[in-house]
Amino acid sequence: MARYIIKRILSIIPVLLGISIVVFLAVRLIPGDFATVTLGTQYTDEAAAALRERYGLDQPIVYQYFLWLGGILTGDFGFSYVSNQSVSVLLLSRLPVTLELTVLSLLLAVLVGIPMGYWAACKRNKAPDSVATVTGLLGISIPNFCFTVFSDFKMVSFRRFCAFGRWNSGKFKKHDSASHCPWGCG
Repeated sequence: MARYIIKRILSIIPVLLGISIVVFLAVRLIPGDFATVTLGTQYTDEAAAALRERYGLDQPIVYQYFLWLGGILTGDFGFSYVSNQSVSVLLLSRLPVTLELTVLSLLLAVLVGIPMGYWAACKRNKAPDSVATVTGLLGISIPNFCFTVFSDFKMVSFRRFCAFGRWNSGKFKKHDSASHCPWGCG
């Protein structure tokens, strides 16, 4: 069993390398030049050349890939020009909320899934089994973002309550008015 687990873990490495190559090339295929976009109206050939040299964009693409991969493997995810800080810092600042959502969704899945599976097993080939099977298939088939938007829309339509909010300093601040919802009903 241990050998099987090690074999499965080692088989992840080529998959991750393949994904990293696809992601790297997809980012490089985006139209536009980094220097042109970054410099904007202050673009000059000298400034663009200096910027490309600073970030290694004047190097061959294979060298750029290994430089990028080395940064990823050492935890250097780069710099966000939107928020003007390290991407690693941004990821770490959102980790508590991510972990909380992960634990709560896993807890909800276990609290709903196990009783539903037991109910379906006890009533095999009867209506409860069919209901549990269809509910499970719908839960797997519908993308999470579609289900979330649909459920929030239903909450607004029936209860005039907007489930959207913002995580701020360890507390979730919800909007109690439907006018704050993205689709503007309210």
